Amino acid sequence: MTQSKTGKRQTIAITTMLKNPGPLLGSYLTYHLSTGFDHIFLFFDDPHDPAIPEAQSYRNVTVIRNDEELRKRWEKTISFTTDEEVRDYADSLVMARQILNMEVALGLAVEKGIDWLLHIDVDELFYSPSQSVHEHFQALADHGISRATYLNYEAVPESPDIRDPFIEATLFKKHPKTLDGRGITPEQQRLIDECPQLPERFYFFYRNGKSAVRAREGTIPNGPHAFSLPEDRGLRARLHTKVFKSKAAKLAGKVAPRLTQELRRRLYPIQQAFSKDPMILHYPCCGFENFWNKYVNYGRFADNWFGKVDIASSIGSFTIESRDVVATGDRDLAKRFYTQRVVMNDPEQIASLTDAGLLRRIDGPAILLEELATRRMSA
Repeated sequence: MTQSKTGKRQTIAITTMLKNPGPLLGSYLTYHLSTGFDHIFLFFDDPHDPAIPEAQSYRNVTVIRNDEELRKRWEKTISFTTDEEVRDYADSLVMARQILNMEVALGLAVEKGIDWLLHIDVDELFYSPSQSVHEHFQALADHGISRATYLNYEAVPESPDIRDPFIEATLFKKHPKTLDGRGITPEQQRLIDECPQLPERFYFFYRNGKSAVRAREGTIPNGPHAFSLPEDRGLRARLHTKVFKSKAAKLAGKVAPRLTQELRRRLYPIQQAFSKDPMILHYPCCGFENFWNKYVNYGRFADNWFGKVDIASSIGSFTIESRDVVATGDRDLAKRFYTQRVVMNDPEQIASLTDAGLLRRIDGPAILLEELATRRMSA
């Protein structure tokens, strides 16, 4: 087993908040525990979730229910005591509870001596095709990296009848930062605009990635996608922000980029990594039943986050439209909406978008899960 240069084997955990995960849960746990994650913290938003017994049957999984004990833990977090928005929206906003649970998970990770904590959802997989999970995180430790952000690919369902996306969905939108030229070209945008299953911004959901962080005291969530280190809130960080957001600093960055970069590093020496490989594979709404259950679980949420961030302006209108069509209770109407807006099953269309570099076939997780299932059946 690979060890870091310091001789310490890195331990890695995942934290996830979930509700009524259905068939996703078994594959999610099996995949991550078999690829090298040492522990998984599952925060069940429904304390009586029927999936809890299944989760408890796995080794190295800690189940935390949304009950009075958890809420007492929330009240002791930095996020709860210092962030009025998180505190005020804890009961009504999924994102606020995610943030609180992330900080609770950080405390649990520190207690267990875990080195790294990754936050992802139950419809996401951490995919590392070029090296093992342990090799990756030990390399981060060897280079003094404190946190890493992983670009996310968004799955494209090719059928409305998908049950287990991790096995049945293998087509993905490539993250724009992985494209040639680090962005979508006019010709690629034309292809996107001509495809009714692709929104103008290409992704239906987020595209700012997910993060992992070294677990230590004083680290807190920075929203549900990132983490803030103690150093981020210190004098150096404030000075760094003030200096390098000035017009003079931006001009210096253009004239002498290497010198500016070295000055930034010396003033603010936190080492960070931005990764295209490994990556996060996001399987949102893969299969109509999963789509329906997702928005039933969400319920009639507001049009904005924390009372001020307009969801449609931030990530597009699909989430609001999905909420509204499911809220009608008309499954036939919702399935027509889902099939027309999400499912892509025209081979020529898929080939055209793939040839243009917008889509990519990734079947590694599906192959692994099928192999593991075969071994269990033959054991």
